Amino acid sequence: MLTETLKEKNITLNKLSEITGISERYLEAITEEKYEKLPPSPYVRSYLFKIADALNLDGQKLWQEYQKNSQLKKSGLNDKLPLNRYSLKPLNKKIIFLTVLIILIAGYFIFRYNSFIGRPTVSLLGQLANAANSVVSSPDFKIEGQIKSGDQLAINKESSYVDGSGYFQKNISLQPGLNVIQLQVKRFLGREITVNKQVIYLPDNSKQQ
Repeated sequence: MLTETLKEKNITLNKLSEITGISERYLEAITEEKYEKLPPSPYVRSYLFKIADALNLDGQKLWQEYQKNSQLKKSGLNDKLPLNRYSLKPLNKKIIFLTVLIILIAGYFIFRYNSFIGRPTVSLLGQLANAANSVVSSPDFKIEGQIKSGDQLAINKESSYVDGSGYFQKNISLQPGLNVIQLQVKRFLGREITVNKQVIYLPDNSKQQ
């Protein structure tokens, strides 16, 4: 309204400033809607009524238009409707991501519980598969078996190699008479079991006697 009136009457802001005594920078802020550069509202209201008198406009209407425009300017695209407390609130993406991650990690550990924490087992093959004691005539004896992949094995307190499938074998030298073979299997973060097997080595000359 103000800009159009100034154009119609061919009055510049400089001229209007001389007529009303209002600073030209305030007049420029009003016409360009740069309301943040204006003084408090009571001063602006006084300015608008002076402008209205100088241009033969309705001061009250000019003031109302200013209030409406300044409010829209402050709100703009950031203006939001009041929140409905019964409506679903948007979820935080970070919280969703962390929740899903925790669920996946927990599910993985539950799925692999037995691999990490459960009780280990060992299955022996060959001569030690079924018998508690074995009698042999050769000092060279092979121990072989299967444990869970990832478990640790020690034979007679010495760490033993286990392949990717859990299979192991080890050759040991027996002493004449009773030999005790101890197998210790330990699971990561889990329990440890100990299996003892007895092997009796009787040389051929002992058998003949």
